[in-house]
Amino acid sequence: MKIKKFKKEIFQITFLIFFAFMIFLDRTYSPENLNQYNDYIKGVAGERSVPISDFRSDGCSLWPEGFLGVSWEGYCVEHDIKYWLGGTDEERQKADEELRDNINKVFPGMGDIVYLGVRLGGKSLIPFSWGWENKK
Repeated sequence: MKIKKFKKEIFQITFLIFFAFMIFLDRTYSPENLNQYNDYIKGVAGERSVPISDFRSDGCSLWPEGFLGVSWEGYCVEHDIKYWLGGTDEERQKADEELRDNINKVFPGMGDIVYLGVRLGGKSLIPFSWGWENKK
């Protein structure tokens, strides 16, 4: 019984340290570092107008950009672009599913965890700066 309790306490402490690290670490990329995504932005936007505000990303918000030498950061930035552009609820669902599927291709199972986070934390009802906006 003591071993189970010890494992639980280690998990809780590790989770708290990880969560605090992810919240307080400033990982925002400036628009200058994101020039490589200009063509991607134009492709995703299509006929829609691009928002006036500069695009900014923090990679995988409140989540690591990779694990054990496998990176999925680029997929998170592409997902952030889709959130910045906004759109319909169906477009948000598609963006979240694409993020899940892309991450699962490089690290099976991780995309499912990320998907839960973006579905819960990505709606504008929660006052995060990265929330989905219903713009058309």
